[in-house]
Formats: sequence, structure tokens, C-alpha cells
Amino acid sequence: MTRRRTHSSVDTLPKATRDQLLAMVIDGTWPAGRTDPGTGKPSYDDMVTYLEQTGHPISRSAVGRWARRMLTIARMKEGAEIMTAAMGDITEENVGQRQKAVAEMITAHMATFLSENETIKPKDMMALGVTVRDMVNVSIKAEKFRTEQIDQKAVEADKKITDIAKKKKIDPEVLKQIREQVYGIVK
Repeated sequence: MTRRRTHSSVDTLPKATRDQLLAMVIDGTWPAGRTDPGTGKPSYDDMVTYLEQTGHPISRSAVGRWARRMLTIARMKEGAEIMTAAMGDITEENVGQRQKAVAEMITAHMATFLSENETIKPKDMMALGVTVRDMVNVSIKAEKFRTEQIDQKAVEADKKITDIAKKKKIDPEVLKQIREQVYGIVK
């Protein structure tokens, strides 16, 4: 059986009203032009009151479900921004470390999300677990690829060193020291 997408009554509100409600949820800002400015972050009850005042009566539970969904989306966007910043100056040398850090950060975000949402179904938790596993596998494969690239460069460098050594008639013991100490190639 396929799972149907849920539609919220909040999604049917005019864009300006929905945007103001989103600002209340995400930013904790109160509507402009309000006669009794609130203190602190608006509660779900404050949001319901605002909607009633604008001629859009919606239940507290509908506002709460919509707000939780919007907070989740906001967290996901925040995580994407953090990952973009973390991957911004990636180089061949730090790619493995960066991927590991991103995988750990996503895992931490997912753990926070799961701990704050009691309504997550076991099937969804399993899907998140599979996602974490896949991220770790990608990180492992990327590190393996990077290591293979380094090994390939070392083999190419060794071949060049050997060719030069033959042409210049360098002592094999000196060549061994160059390989080990300068290039880190151990034979």
C-alpha cells in the first residue's frame, strides 16, 4: 500500500499569511502591525489567534503538525548550508576527512530529529539507518579511491626515479634512500 502525501489546511492559506506564519514558526517573530505585541517566541496558540484574526480559522493541531514539518525542512536546509560550507574548500588531501565529518554531522542531525519526533514509524527509522549506512559506504569508497590515487602516483614517481637513475647511473643504495626518504616509497 502506498503512503499518501498529507495536505495541511495551512498549505491552502494565502501566501502572505503563510509567509507570516512561517516567520512566526522559524524566526519567532510576531506579525507586523499587531496591537498587542507579544513577548518571546509565538506559541501555537498565538499562531491560531493570528489566523483567526486574519479570517482563517485553523485548528491548533493542524498548525502544530504544519509547524513541525516546517521546522524539519528548515533544519534540513540549515544542514545543507553547513555541508556546502564544509565542502567549499575541499582538496584532494582532505576529502576523506571532510566526508567523514559530514557523515558524522548528518548522523547527529538525524539523531536529534528522531529524538524530537515520537511519531516516526519504525519503517522510517529503518530508512534513515539505511541512509546513514550508505553515507558511510560512500565515505569509505572515497577514501579507498583517494588511497589508490596516491598509490598510483607513487608507482609513477618510482618509475620516473628508476628511469632517471638508470640514465645517470645512480648507485642502487642511493636510489633506495631517495625512494624511502623523499618519496615515501618502500620496496
